[in-house]
Amino acid sequence: MGRIVGIDYGKVRVGLAASDPMHTVATPRETLQVTNRKKLLDDIVAFCTEQDAEAIIVGLPLHMDGRVSEMAEEVQKFVGHLRERLPELDIRTWDERLSSSVANQALTQGGVKGKKRKAVVDQMAAQLILQGYLDSLDAFDDEGDYEGDYEGEW
Repeated sequence: MGRIVGIDYGKVRVGLAASDPMHTVATPRETLQVTNRKKLLDDIVAFCTEQDAEAIIVGLPLHMDGRVSEMAEEVQKFVGHLRERLPELDIRTWDERLSSSVANQALTQGGVKGKKRKAVVDQMAAQLILQGYLDSLDAFDDEGDYEGDYEGEW
């Protein structure tokens, strides 16, 4: 069983995270500097190969009301390029609203500042995106039905 890779896409930096082989825990792994798109795609392909990836989850930055943002449109183009380069992988987008804010807040509380913060905030956001996706997998059975503990009346 391969790993699932999480990506927090940005114009300057891209954060990468990876799951464990059982798809339960996401771990922050790398921050890539965006110098040119071809190199970025090459680096992501190499990372996915190194991780024995079977799927990729890319954060989709929607507006708070759920509308597609300008950056979300750019992410969708990026995902199209990933699908061209890695057609064998299941590549999906995942709502990433507030992931970068939560990552920044956690780093602030942890006392991480300056250059060190820039180096890890994107991979931490990728971890949060991926962990959200992994957690959702546990909520559904093999047929896609919700397995929550709701006991109310319909």
